[in-house]
Amino acid sequence: MKKAPGFSMIEMLAVLAMIVFISGTAIAGVSRFGRYAASNDLGTFNSFLRSSFLSSVRNNQYLRVVIDMEEGTYWSEKSETPFFISTGEEFKAKEEENKKLLERMESGDTTDPFKDKGSALGMDSIMQKARLLASDEIDNSDYYNYENFIPDRKSLKDILSPDFQKASEVKKFSGGIIVTGFFAYHTPEIITPDLIMEKELEKTVYIYIFPQGRIEPFFLSLGERSDEDGLNSFLFISSDMFMNTKIKPGSFEEEVSDMRELLTDRDEEGKS
Repeated sequence: MKKAPGFSMIEMLAVLAMIVFISGTAIAGVSRFGRYAASNDLGTFNSFLRSSFLSSVRNNQYLRVVIDMEEGTYWSEKSETPFFISTGEEFKAKEEENKKLLERMESGDTTDPFKDKGSALGMDSIMQKARLLASDEIDNSDYYNYENFIPDRKSLKDILSPDFQKASEVKKFSGGIIVTGFFAYHTPEIITPDLIMEKELEKTVYIYIFPQGRIEPFFLSLGERSDEDGLNSFLFISSDMFMNTKIKPGSFEEEVSDMRELLTDRDEEGKS
């Protein structure tokens, strides 16, 4: 008796099992390639960061590394005018104060920018130094040169709104690799592509570098977008204020939480 054409149940199950196996291997291969690409990208980014840091110190320039989270590109910008940063919500609030003060100065509503409290340099002592700098009665060498302050005379307008010029070529992360998260000393929360869309935030984020040999502490993670898990971070790079960098697997949410707790504890100790 001839066997009817077609496949038996056992043959169909065998083929199905083979398809599942091949699919799983292919997905694992893609994932491994993504991790490899992200690792290479972070290594390149780290070299770029270190080069920018050395340039800032050697040339006495205030720099910031700009990261376009939407395009996956980054570059550096320089400013002859020092900038000032503070933590999280405080930085955001001071930016708003600065904006309002600049608007009043532009419209002529105020002739004395030091009149209103909260103008925005970061602390009262800096405001006092700015007042000295604006005076014609003293020599530049007469004021205490705060480590982050102005080496030459600058107008308050320049200080509140520094002019930045591009200082490097634009570099790009590998195709398929995206910035899955960013957090820095001055950001109030972890910035993700989803948060940018949800809150209509600026798609560019910044890492500030100071010629006194310091860099703003930051975290930056690379990964890909997964249909099932959303944002999937392969690994991240972090830095302390003295340019000690580390590249680690996974995401950095837990480390940011630990850092926030440490800052809160120190703040409470200072108030006690």
